[in-house]
Amino acid sequence: MTSKPTADSPHAKPRAASTPTSSQTPTRNPTGSQATSSAKVADVKASPVLVIYRAEGGFAGVRDTLTVYADGRTELDLRPGSTVGGQATKAQLTDLTRLINSKEFASAKTEYGHKQGLDRTTFAIVIGDKTITLAGPTTPPNTVPKPVAQAQVILDTLMTELRSR
Repeated sequence: MTSKPTADSPHAKPRAASTPTSSQTPTRNPTGSQATSSAKVADVKASPVLVIYRAEGGFAGVRDTLTVYADGRTELDLRPGSTVGGQATKAQLTDLTRLINSKEFASAKTEYGHKQGLDRTTFAIVIGDKTITLAGPTTPPNTVPKPVAQAQVILDTLMTELRSR
């Protein structure tokens, strides 16, 4: 039996904005337009997910997920269950968007590196239906394409900034 990827798995796809759940009951505001009682649902509808970046593993058992939205908003979900928010700079957002929309990124393999080692942290870049997993050293012929490597640098920087808050 094949299991479906969960939101916590490294192969989960970004969730598209959905209709409100029962805990997010639609209400009418004074202008008559529909709003939800959850600001987060409205934010996601207004700004779709651009990329999800996950770091998992290592001796410390890291399991952090960074979500970058098209408007530059960032959220880091840390393993203990806390969330830290921030904002990518205009340059980071512009560069990240350019890199993930490049032909080299689109044609990149789905796995780079190796899966051996005790203190191995695995990184996953998820964009739409594509997940690129990076594990351990990446040496030829397993060299990461330049746009993927550059996107990872930006995502690592954003993750590090949010972890320090």
